[in-house]
Amino acid sequence: INIDRKADGARTGLVVRGVGPQGLELRPELKLVEGRWFKPGLREVVVGTGAQSEFAGLEVGDRVTLREGEWTVVGSFVSGGTANESTLVTDADTLLSAYQRTLYNSVRVRLESPAAFAAFRDALTTNPAVSVNVMRETDFYRQATQGLGTLFLVITNVVGGIMALGA
Repeated sequence: INIDRKADGARTGLVVRGVGPQGLELRPELKLVEGRWFKPGLREVVVGTGAQSEFAGLEVGDRVTLREGEWTVVGSFVSGGTANESTLVTDADTLLSAYQRTLYNSVRVRLESPAAFAAFRDALTTNPAVSVNVMRETDFYRQATQGLGTLFLVITNVVGGIMALGA
């Protein structure tokens, strides 16, 4: 969603993550610090404390606009300082319905052990009925941020070059 940053009022994108019934069990690092967790089927969100401190209108009791209407902030959470603290979390099915979508863009699973990953991956990728990419979560985030390192390097070099010329 696009929401106003407290520091300068600029509209900035904020991730809204939908989780299923076992989603909170798969993310034990998420600890509720205020309010309560969302109720499935209702337009409710729980916000990370990082997002609360950076963006306006995310206190418990506030209402945020997502597609198809307003959603109530019913709680806030921490996650040990991870990037999750800069997200909103809600019921996946309610979120999909609001955005008129029928597909998940990512799914997180917990396997019995790290050794079970290869069998899990092979079972999904060799099934002709599904078309998925299967990767460890660390690889998923590495791939998602891979282009950012190059972008920051280019920007740094351009700005450094301009400053060197100016000096």
